[in-house]
Amino acid sequence: MTTQEQKEYLLNQLVNDFRSLSQPANTNWGKMNFNQMLEHLLESCKNASGDIIYENIYSPEERIPAMQAFLMTDKLFKPETKNSMMGEEPAPVNNENTNELFDELQSQLNRFYERFQQVENLVVRNPIFGDLNEELWTRLLYKHCIHHLHQFKPTI
Repeated sequence: MTTQEQKEYLLNQLVNDFRSLSQPANTNWGKMNFNQMLEHLLESCKNASGDIIYENIYSPEERIPAMQAFLMTDKLFKPETKNSMMGEEPAPVNNENTNELFDELQSQLNRFYERFQQVENLVVRNPIFGDLNEELWTRLLYKHCIHHLHQFKPTI
């Protein structure tokens, strides 16, 4: 899938796909409940738009080029992929209203693209993948969101 197709999906389809899951009680993997996952994705989107700033990169510097190259592939994150910045237990839910979280996720995705339109050659630091431009952020957000969509999508 091209970066442009991923962008269109993030802006126009992702939230609808999450809404269609009707807040499943069970996950295919992981410890987060549905709202914890949505808040987790919101944090990623806020980082992407520069609303949350990370000073440090927690991955070894020599691994960053390979990690960014991975973003340019069609490979997805594997189930149970661990986030080194998260603890063993998920953060408590701040907002129990799932519809509000859907709306906020859509708003944050819109803000992310607006921000990159406003600032030419913008680069925003991700604490795992390093300094990312719009294309790399789009690819990371797409992989991250699809990963969590699959986490909650019922298996057939």
